[in-house]
Amino acid sequence: MFAWDWIHLLQSTSKPILHIALECGYQSQSRFSERFKEQFGMSPSEVRKNELTGKGESLMVNGK
Repeated sequence: MFAWDWIHLLQSTSKPILHIALECGYQSQSRFSERFKEQFGMSPSEVRKNELTGKGESLMVNGK
């Protein structure tokens, strides 16, 4: 699964972040969240919150 799939799952489902982390091959939510933040500059919960509030900040891979 590619990193952009993570965002799709966060924005298009109401699955708990732990379940998404496990689907993506991570054994813990904390490691998934660390890796996610390294890739996108924000946490999975921030992405979901922005989606729910309509802020829709654009995400860039590796800050580019």
